Amino acid sequence: MTQIRLNRVSPACWRVTFDNPPLNLMGPEFVLEMREIMTNLETDEQVKVVIFDSAVDGYFLTTAIFASNSRN
Repeated sequence: MTQIRLNRVSPACWRVTFDNPPLNLMGPEFVLEMREIMTNLETDEQVKVVIFDSAVDGYFLTTAIFASNSRN
């Protein structure tokens, strides 16, 4: 079961939706899916905007630290 959905709204705008009810817990499968999405984001030079949201009412993520490298 996919816990993170990726929707390429346009080449420049992607939407990442966390969907791991009931609390959007970050387990091994979640981390692997997130790693794949982050790799795709880092290697696609057309992406300018990423929208993160949750399919689980009242919860975004239980715990998360996001770090990014700026592309110039």
